[in-house]
Amino acid sequence: MSLPKVCHALADLGSLNLPVHLAIGMFDGVHKGHARVLASSMDSAREDESMAVVLSFPNHPSRLLRPESPIPLLMSPEAKTSALLAIGLDHVVLQPFDIPFSQIEASAFVTHLQNDLPVLESVSVGGDFHFGRGREGDSDALVALASELGVEVHVVPPVRYLDEPISSSRIRESLAQGEITLVNDMLGRRYEASGTIQSGDGRGEELGFPTLNLPWNPEAKPCFGVYAVELTHARSESSFPGVANYGVRPTFDQAEESPLLETHLFDRTQLKPGDFIRVSFVSFLREEHKFDSVEELKKQIAQDKETARLDLSL
Repeated sequence: MSLPKVCHALADLGSLNLPVHLAIGMFDGVHKGHARVLASSMDSAREDESMAVVLSFPNHPSRLLRPESPIPLLMSPEAKTSALLAIGLDHVVLQPFDIPFSQIEASAFVTHLQNDLPVLESVSVGGDFHFGRGREGDSDALVALASELGVEVHVVPPVRYLDEPISSSRIRESLAQGEITLVNDMLGRRYEASGTIQSGDGRGEELGFPTLNLPWNPEAKPCFGVYAVELTHARSESSFPGVANYGVRPTFDQAEESPLLETHLFDRTQLKPGDFIRVSFVSFLREEHKFDSVEELKKQIAQDKETARLDLSL
């Protein structure tokens, strides 16, 4: 019987016969530093023709441990799962970070992993990894505990960018400041939004700049503003350059309550409401702000369009 690629507990993979090399972490954003940890497990699996598995969480532990100030996620669980599978992992385990899991003593953590996954061969983690109740265990403790039980541990050093380690928190900060080039460099790919095109109010068409509208409200939000982008139709994989505004449209009398991603493409397409799209952010042009008149807004959009063309080398 084949096992699911994605499951919600390590025990769901308990019937695996091949050795398992397990990467553990939140992996929010699946950035270059995460890729190095994941590669450690995958390389080990290739060496002995076994399985590379990742143990992660759909919810950030802070949502349980300090619900008054949870850390906003860069990716939805679905987006993270897709990114992890795209890297080439055999199985993704999205274990809910709940009270029982949070109460596992550090001294019992590796035993817990082995009970759920008897074929566990090795574990790969980042250098800042903590585990167990109250985060009492660190990577050094993991090495010591695992060695007693015959499990190899690989503690992977961080990837550095501009003399600092790449981290999800650093990416969140850069994203909020509109530093999309830095974000893309740290991710190792373009930051992107995805979803289904929704019908709009036709205001872009009235202004002379028709848009494809994507209601999009991630936990960790990009800076409200204007970006040079590339939009991809998910079904056909056709891509189109454009300029997009992400925000609440403050120039108009009633600003939106939820942010909207409005993409104006440089060429007409057959895309329509109901189509699933991905919008990748290439460069940040300016912050969103309220204009004194619609005419001022139109002039600025025309200028944004030309700037975006330059950034996209068109």
